[in-house]
Amino acid sequence: MCIIIFMAKRTPVQVKKTATKRRGRPPIGAGSERINVTIERQLLDRTDKFAKSNGLTRAELIARGLNRMLS
Repeated sequence: MCIIIFMAKRTPVQVKKTATKRRGRPPIGAGSERINVTIERQLLDRTDKFAKSNGLTRAELIARGLNRMLS
């Protein structure tokens, strides 16, 4: 038994569309921006422990806290 697979050639338009497609996680809401914040080590340790025990990432926990404070 012999299996033959025919591969379609990519046209230049198809290659360009693939190359310009953005990779990674799609934006949530209006998107996001990376920032640098300085936090005391003990507070950061408590933050990480709380986030882990509640199934959150550090960023999710901080974003939720900010949303609560600002609403």
